[in-house]
Amino acid sequence: MERLYYEVHEGNGPYLLLIHGMLSSRAQWKRNLAALSLKTRPVVMEIWGHGRSPSPADPALYAPV
Repeated sequence: MERLYYEVHEGNGPYLLLIHGMLSSRAQWKRNLAALSLKTRPVVMEIWGHGRSPSPADPALYAPV
């Protein structure tokens, strides 16, 4: 099974998962990472078919859960 792309950034505090919207990528969080790192450990991910995440052939993987 293919895996989604994600990055774990340095920070202080609990992990904070950041997920971009449609037609976007992890880049939308770039300006926020420094401030968020003061109180959290940001984790940015890219959903299927965006940025560095693969585009699976199985359309069921795109269905909302």
